[in-house]
Amino acid sequence: MGTRFGSTLLLAGALLLASCGGEATPVSGDGDNGASGATTEERDEVALPAGGPVDPVVPPNTPAYELLAAGQCSELQGHVESWDDQVVDVEGPDTVELYRSAAHACLGEWEEAIEAFDRIGTPELKGICPREAVYDWLLPLIEARKADPGFEPEFVASGGSPLCPTADDGEDEPTVGPTVES
Repeated sequence: MGTRFGSTLLLAGALLLASCGGEATPVSGDGDNGASGATTEERDEVALPAGGPVDPVVPPNTPAYELLAAGQCSELQGHVESWDDQVVDVEGPDTVELYRSAAHACLGEWEEAIEAFDRIGTPELKGICPREAVYDWLLPLIEARKADPGFEPEFVASGGSPLCPTADDGEDEPTVGPTVES
């Protein structure tokens, strides 16, 4: 029980720092997040990244960040699986593995999420704020799951403010904004 409590505290602290307040609402309609049957234990709620910024992964111009923030994890996973070498050439291999890991984690597919996350290099996310925000969101989840294989959070929509510039901020290129400090 001590390990689970420690994992929960680590995750709660990281998520508290990542969120900027607000209420979270459950994400529905995108699978069972890996839950297998009924459970008597309440699952930890984890907010998805806050919506707002855009991160079109090209080609084919997939709105990867927006899909994750909206809890459309199955759709994101389908897009990631369809990306070819051209996406790797343009966006870099870390971007592909980042969104692959995030989609798997969001769906409760932890073995695949950890494998994809472990393939992320330094990471080279090209200084793109939404990708850095996804990495900073994903890292404590992967660490919590590695520390406690029973860790099965319930993902909910974020009520917080985005950590990156958005189109509403008047930015011409919202994906190339200030970086998220780690």
